[in-house]
Amino acid sequence: MPKVSVLMTVRDGETWLSEAVRSILDQTLEDFEFIIVDDASNDSTPEVLAKFVDCRLRVVRNNERQGRAASLNRGLTLCRAQYIARIDADDIATPERLEQQAAFLDRHPETGIVGGGALYFDAHGNIKREVHKPSDPLRLEWTALWSPPFVHSTEMFRKDLADGFDLEYDPALDDACDLDYWYRARRITRASNLEAILVRRRWHHEALQIRFAREEQSVRNAIHLKNMNEFMGCAFFEPEDICAIRQVMSSSADRACGVELRSIRKFKCMLDCYCHRRRKTPGLRHFYISELKSLSRQITRHLGPVAIVPVLCSFERRAA
Repeated sequence: MPKVSVLMTVRDGETWLSEAVRSILDQTLEDFEFIIVDDASNDSTPEVLAKFVDCRLRVVRNNERQGRAASLNRGLTLCRAQYIARIDADDIATPERLEQQAAFLDRHPETGIVGGGALYFDAHGNIKREVHKPSDPLRLEWTALWSPPFVHSTEMFRKDLADGFDLEYDPALDDACDLDYWYRARRITRASNLEAILVRRRWHHEALQIRFAREEQSVRNAIHLKNMNEFMGCAFFEPEDICAIRQVMSSSADRACGVELRSIRKFKCMLDCYCHRRRKTPGLRHFYISELKSLSRQITRHLGPVAIVPVLCSFERRAA
């Protein structure tokens, strides 16, 4: 039985597929199987995959297009290893990715999912940005309420999560199915992120996350909205709140326009509720002050310093 099952789905991915596959086959951890589900590609994807001769590689092909979620579910049923790692067909895994994540899960049996950092690069190989997600459980759990908890394509998780809790990707969400899957998985297990860079992701107009950005953003916003309202226990947030929060909390967006302070006040209220529920957690005071400072910096950047007063009026009192 292999240590890790690597799962990839591909549809018309001839351009970058070879490099993605090679990055897995060249891993320092050699005890793995590599499951690739070809979702009825019309380009030369089958020919690209046929060039690889490796006993660890298994390619299955859908006779007709099933969509990303259905293809992932098919792949999950084929995975045999203790751990399952996800990667997209146009991403490049760093050589020690599988070894680092498997070792972490070995050392932390209480953790069910682990992600990591990513470098985004353009068509010329220039690094566009470096992305990391929180590693400590308190900050990761908070961030996961309103933002993806992992950098996509870096996740590794225990197979018994999928088997024991009947976790499947939702075909109704298709290209946003990963976000929904990790939200649901994180509720039943602890999660973490490594500081290490685990994948290099393409930053160009053909990349999956860019190509379908407009089509799937409304679906992703709906997932965020559902997640946040379930935490609050009522229909506290509205769709326009999600857009406002994403604008203000984005580290890369320009100055936000048309954002109502009411939405940001709601976000601050959710932070207060989160900290109240975790009030016995060690390190909470430091976390709360750190998050308030981060929020005030983002508000100043996007809305101007005047906006801080109505949103963070209780800062000094709570931080004292």
